[in-house]
Amino acid sequence: MQILIVLGGTGGHIYPGLALGEKLRSRNNEVILVGKKRGIGERIARESGFSFFQIVGEGLVRKFSLKVFRFFAKSIQGFFQSIQIFRSFKPDTVVGMGGYLSFSVVLAAKISRITCAIHEPNVFPGLANRVLAKIVDRIMVSFKETEKYFPSKRTFLTGSPVRQSILSCPRSEGLRKLDLVEGKKNILVFGGSQGARSINLAMVKALNFLNPLIKKIQIIHIVGIEQFSEVKEEYEKRNYSSRVLPYLLHMEYAYSCCDLVISRSGASTVAEIIAKGLPSILIPYPYATRGHQKANAEFLSKRGGCLLIEDNQLTGELLADVIIHLIADEAELRGMAENTRRLSIDDTAGKMADLIEAM
Repeated sequence: MQILIVLGGTGGHIYPGLALGEKLRSRNNEVILVGKKRGIGERIARESGFSFFQIVGEGLVRKFSLKVFRFFAKSIQGFFQSIQIFRSFKPDTVVGMGGYLSFSVVLAAKISRITCAIHEPNVFPGLANRVLAKIVDRIMVSFKETEKYFPSKRTFLTGSPVRQSILSCPRSEGLRKLDLVEGKKNILVFGGSQGARSINLAMVKALNFLNPLIKKIQIIHIVGIEQFSEVKEEYEKRNYSSRVLPYLLHMEYAYSCCDLVISRSGASTVAEIIAKGLPSILIPYPYATRGHQKANAEFLSKRGGCLLIEDNQLTGELLADVIIHLIADEAELRGMAENTRRLSIDDTAGKMADLIEAM
């Protein structure tokens, strides 16, 4: 089969699409990826050996403004770009991974009489998928709680696919690649594909209160480009064993050896935490559309898999208190990990591939 996968603009819609593409490609399907021009999806897709086509797109602003006209203008442009891609690639199936970029491509595919499917990575579905659900052939969701938003006969619970490299990387390799030692608790701090200034600042301030753990922990802090020098300097003033990075292409190294995750709660991050069975402290991005990050974090929190801290309540002292409590209570940390692991769906990418190949 020839399958076209539409990536979104952020990690929550990019990494699951990449994982699905890897699975379909391993089954001898021809896969191309479509995404935003000069976005992170293009770089990641090309580094992973996929053919990549660019289209334009713009998120829909909920309040009326000139940006509404930009949304329609770019959607029309993206629609005709999609038609051009179909003429050269001739896909049997188009799969939208959610987000505004999916809208134009999936709509163009439907009008071109190409079978279509969408995947919803969040607990609460985005606007594009809620609209596209009316016309696509199959809808795949990550959480059982999401099924109620879509037509039951065309909706399938699959989970959200995670890259094989993340699933299979051993702890020993992660420690070696990140130059960390065995025998300590490793804390992974990051903000997702969009970064997180408030988490960076809170973690730096938390270092002032984490002295009781200084010989017990190692910190992997993925900061982002903008604050990297500033945050790295703060770590260097102290004696914590740490790896401070602007970006980490191979997240599997960090996930494989960490014992606690501190992060935002975007779709791909939550999917990866669940797949790896990791305890976490989640701080939802407060400006995410329709509060979807908070809904993701609440899903995990209500099932005992994470502790949720609102961004407007986040302080260095509070974050340090929670870290100290969890590191000191091995039973609670282990219980959170087990609760998270129970939410995992086996072979998510395989289930999605089966549904797509059967269309």
